[in-house]
Amino acid sequence: MQVILTNLVCIGLLSILMKRENHRLIDLYRVETTSFWKDLLAAFGLFLVGFPLGMLPNTIVADWLFGDPIFQHR
Repeated sequence: MQVILTNLVCIGLLSILMKRENHRLIDLYRVETTSFWKDLLAAFGLFLVGFPLGMLPNTIVADWLFGDPIFQHR
């Protein structure tokens, strides 16, 4: 319930701040069609670089904390 209330407050604040700048809230969510494919390609490239960089430390830390399950002594 608190998350829903927080979201509504944030949307209300965004709406008020946008009205102060003579814009509408929907203007924040508008997609520009002129640079859509270039932006999509950039996002995909960042994902390809960021995913391995984000996953590698997780596996290294997990191996350090819990050890390698293949070489565990029983």
